[in-house]
Amino acid sequence: MRILAARRDNAANYYRIQAPFLTLGYMGYDVDVVVPGLWAAAEYDVLWLQMHAEYAADIVIREFKDAGKTVVYDVDDWLFELPPSW
Repeated sequence: MRILAARRDNAANYYRIQAPFLTLGYMGYDVDVVVPGLWAAAEYDVLWLQMHAEYAADIVIREFKDAGKTVVYDVDDWLFELPPSW
């Protein structure tokens, strides 16, 4: 199972995505911490996002869901920022 942990440039992302998932990678799990794109659904089984409240992320999420893949979204405290389509 390949996991894409979606990277962003903010402090919360470091503690919720980069540090934990890079540690899992060092432990031997098949994890990449990168900025996702439309190519991602073809290469990964799971998409893990944190605070990606923009429409570009909505498109990538839709690609994963349409492919029958798992999407995990950590909302943190951004409940009011999520697009209505989520």
